[in-house]
Amino acid sequence: HEYWGNHFATTLEDAAAEDLMLSRYEARTGGANDPYNYGSLATEYIIASVGVDPILDIFRYAGEGASFEEAFEQAIGLSVEEFYQAFDTMNEEMAR
Repeated sequence: HEYWGNHFATTLEDAAAEDLMLSRYEARTGGANDPYNYGSLATEYIIASVGVDPILDIFRYAGEGASFEEAFEQAIGLSVEEFYQAFDTMNEEMAR
């Protein structure tokens, strides 16, 4: 996407070089990557894919009593696991 750029300390190119895969992050501890880099890239990917309003909707739905996973799926249109897979696929494609 044209949206990607050097907005944060970790660029997509850095992410690919550092094996920045969301599906693997939750099982890792003590690595060089911090959750802020993961969060910033994942947020950029969501915004580039579906816009800003769905990000805000996650908070709205959670505030109405939904779990994070329920709110995420309702707002973004993907389960958290499906999002991880889509993000990881995009990350692998950008690394080529």
